[in-house]
Amino acid sequence: MNRLANETLTPLPRVAVMQTTARRDYAVAKAFHEQGALAAMATDLIVPHWARPAARGALQRYLVGLPREKVIGAPVSGLAYRAAMRMTRPFTAWPHIWAARRVAEMAARRLAASAPDVVYGLDTGALELFRQFATISPRPKLVLEQCVAPRASQLLMVDRLAAFMPADLVRHRKANIERLKVREEEEWRLADLVLAPSSYVSEELVAAGCPESKIRLVPYGYSPRKDAPPRVARHRTEPLRGLFVGGVDYRKGVHDLAAVAGRFAGRAQIDVFGKVMVEDKVAAEWGRTVSLKGPQPFSAVQQAYLDADFLVLPSYLEGSAMVVYEAMSFGLPCIVTRETGSVITHGHDGFLFEAGDQDGLAAVFRGILDDPESLDPISRNAEATARQVSAEQYGARLLAAVMS
Repeated sequence: MNRLANETLTPLPRVAVMQTTARRDYAVAKAFHEQGALAAMATDLIVPHWARPAARGALQRYLVGLPREKVIGAPVSGLAYRAAMRMTRPFTAWPHIWAARRVAEMAARRLAASAPDVVYGLDTGALELFRQFATISPRPKLVLEQCVAPRASQLLMVDRLAAFMPADLVRHRKANIERLKVREEEEWRLADLVLAPSSYVSEELVAAGCPESKIRLVPYGYSPRKDAPPRVARHRTEPLRGLFVGGVDYRKGVHDLAAVAGRFAGRAQIDVFGKVMVEDKVAAEWGRTVSLKGPQPFSAVQQAYLDADFLVLPSYLEGSAMVVYEAMSFGLPCIVTRETGSVITHGHDGFLFEAGDQDGLAAVFRGILDDPESLDPISRNAEATARQVSAEQYGARLLAAVMS
């Protein structure tokens, strides 16, 4: 039995997990499996067992890495979902809703056959599954992971960014957020437990009306891949090298980053890794002060973590951004907003500022550019913090939460 169960003399629960996409590399199901508690996982697109030796490129994301008998896949629905996402405008809700319904319809009976004590789903993707299990007797505990700040917060975010965004995009995003908001709030009603990955998300949940008594804080964890290159000592000379990793759009605050980078031309070089999700003319404007590199393989991102002097993520809304965990594990100081949901303590293992505060971000830039050696203790502390929130520790925290 798991160490936690031995210490508490409490039998391990059997946990059934459902998720669409390979979110966080199936970290939830893997964590429960490693703790000895996974009954089954249902998802959409998986690489069939017979095709695993030939999987290359993007397909490698769907190598689940769990025992075959515990994985329930819906590959046809998964392929249709991805095709719909490519054909529709970004931030369109219906493909996600359709995929969640399809997986729930396909998998509910097989998940029920695994006799779960706990049914675990992700926000806006668990509604149909929760509805089905809410009618079963004995009723399993329904646990919802709120991966990102709630849709009420997202609507406020769009209002804040409306001055930068085209009016039709504002309308489109708000209409689709409203659709997901209805699902999310029904999931909160059905759930016995709502897990938040950061204090930021927990606070936003309460503000949005989720009962505080249901909320538990379970920070994520990250451990570098075994093939990760070793950390090397950084020799900091101007221009200092900053790194951004993520979707290149307004929510991530790239407009703020580009504006602030322009104040320090010649002193800081900012490389931006990620899919550009704005109009060409906007991207061209941002590209005057930051270097837009486009999507990059993880090997290139790993090397960038080693080469950079700091990571910057001026996001307006996250859950608990995994890129920050990754960067810290490489000893990379991170300059992030409170809204990233990070584990950073300002001035100790990174720097915090409020989303949209360009002067606050500029003040941090100025401080490290005037004293680049001040980043050395921050770097050491970042690496130490990353070790304290490892993937292994995450599994124990997660199991303890669902058993509470």
